[in-house]
Amino acid sequence: MVIRRVLLDAFGTVFSPREPVFHQYTTVARSFGLVVEEGRVKEGFKQAFKEWAKAHPLYGKRSTPPLDALQWWSGVIADTFKRAGVSEAELNPVSERLCDTLVRRFWGQDGYALHDDVQPFLHSLVMMHLPPPAIVSNTDPSVSRILRALGTLEGHTDPPEAGIRQDEVWTTWELEKEKSGEAFWSAVLERLRTTAQARGEEELRAEEVLVVGDEAVSDYEAPRRAGMRSLLLRRNFAGEHARASYSDDETGVAQVDTVASLAEVADHVQRENSL
Repeated sequence: MVIRRVLLDAFGTVFSPREPVFHQYTTVARSFGLVVEEGRVKEGFKQAFKEWAKAHPLYGKRSTPPLDALQWWSGVIADTFKRAGVSEAELNPVSERLCDTLVRRFWGQDGYALHDDVQPFLHSLVMMHLPPPAIVSNTDPSVSRILRALGTLEGHTDPPEAGIRQDEVWTTWELEKEKSGEAFWSAVLERLRTTAQARGEEELRAEEVLVVGDEAVSDYEAPRRAGMRSLLLRRNFAGEHARASYSDDETGVAQVDTVASLAEVADHVQRENSL
């Protein structure tokens, strides 16, 4: 059966941090005069992120009052440095400017880099007369800011039709469902079907959708449970900071259908659609 739509994970698939997040946090903190150690910042970030995700799930969307992305991430950042050993007396005078600097850094090209195979992949879909990929991300709406800054959204690519549509960037924040669950992918499929119907196309089947991402459960197993096809991305050159998760490597999750690049995904789609 042909592949009519491709879905891409964002973090680790389309873009990754230019350098490890904890390294960037440390560098920026030192520029504000704070004395911090990278190792403690790394551990502090893990703890702070976990606590904020528990206390304010969905990036603060349902908190009272609701938090926006800047507020949520500023809370994570401030707690990161407190856990890394920075006293309130040292942190308070620079906290607002430090947090704002780091949040905005990770909204654009200073914090993230586009993988080299993304733009060629977007062009390859155009050549195959397929729509640009939709984005499915386990994050907040700021992913659209990042995609725009990296030149992948509609109106920011050459040719223009290769750009990802703003209304086809779906996040766990928006859908309020876990990406590791079948319900998330069922909701995404309904949105894809609505788009197909608006274009006058026949109803899209689940098996006509291909999902590509770097997390074994969320991007590979869960879409398959929803009836979709999937490929697990395993880039040969990616450092630890360039992947969303390494837990599946540690637990020995079977990696049956893997690809090393989006170029291989393009070849896969071409091959499937030629049968």
